[in-house]
Amino acid sequence: MRYSPKPLLTKTVLSFLALYVILLSGSSGCHESSTAITVPDTTRSSKTDTVTAKLAPNFELRDLAGAVHRLSDYRGTVVVLNFWATWCPPCRMEIPGFNSLQDSIGHNKVQFLGVALDDNGDSVVHAWVTSHPISYPILLPDDSVMRHYGPIDAIPLTYFIDKKGRLRSSYLGPQSKDQIMEVLNSLLSEN
Repeated sequence: MRYSPKPLLTKTVLSFLALYVILLSGSSGCHESSTAITVPDTTRSSKTDTVTAKLAPNFELRDLAGAVHRLSDYRGTVVVLNFWATWCPPCRMEIPGFNSLQDSIGHNKVQFLGVALDDNGDSVVHAWVTSHPISYPILLPDDSVMRHYGPIDAIPLTYFIDKKGRLRSSYLGPQSKDQIMEVLNSLLSEN
């Protein structure tokens, strides 16, 4: 079943809202609802040790070319699962760093996966990705992934999944390349 997002404000209004949130409230994500403007600091990031880490919910999602990607197919690889949208400026800010890290570390050690949450689905995302190359798979959500990883009221939202398939940390808002590399170094050094 295909994911149907909640009704959203226009892209222009959301872009201005995101800029407002970034500049005035210290939050750095885009929001799907006008009622969820601020994010408490306690939900901005979380880390889990190897003892209490839970297995990340598996999913089966199609990319823009129609190929199926299952989270379980990436066991043995650190996965960076990023929920984003083309209309979200902080989301777009992260992409060059993701591209750089994916290319420099390699697909056999880390796999970035982007889940695009755009209203109009693959046609909007495909057009955007065509003019903004991305070196990792962009997936289209379904109700199952939204149920297991949601509710997602603000983006970008990024999950770090270790080599054994366990959810190890999550971050709401854009992360710098250095912040991402710090988490990846820790996860890549584990057996």
